[in-house]
Amino acid sequence: MIYKFKDTARVPKGVTASQVMNELDAIGERFGKRSPDVATDAVIKDPDRYPALRAFGPDSPEQAFRDAIRDGITYAVRQVVEDRDGDGQTRALFLVQDSDGDRVWEPIKIIAVTEPYQKQLIAELRRDAAVFTRKLNTVLAEIEQVISG
Repeated sequence: MIYKFKDTARVPKGVTASQVMNELDAIGERFGKRSPDVATDAVIKDPDRYPALRAFGPDSPEQAFRDAIRDGITYAVRQVVEDRDGDGQTRALFLVQDSDGDRVWEPIKIIAVTEPYQKQLIAELRRDAAVFTRKLNTVLAEIEQVISG
């Protein structure tokens, strides 16, 4: 099998997709399953044994804590929706890059009247749609291939 990273992946220097998959396979063989929790525990217990997987983690416990809090907040904000007419499906805030270069949350009402934000959000949503379409078509093709034998 040939593995590669997605074009948009943030990959630590020198790490290959094959290394990641080999280490994940080794974890599966050693611990009986390849799950995020098992892999995390394995890397924490023996980081030198899994250098490719370890390379994706933060450098220190303090950074890990900060990253986890940031990820939790980001998840929480992404789950908040505006309930317009009872549909409850319009995300309340979106991340855009402000004039200082910082990623900030803004409501769609602000994005709608700020041209740079409009362009950023439209570009992001187009990328998301393209990625989703590729993924869905790939999975459907694989399922069809398996079904047809």
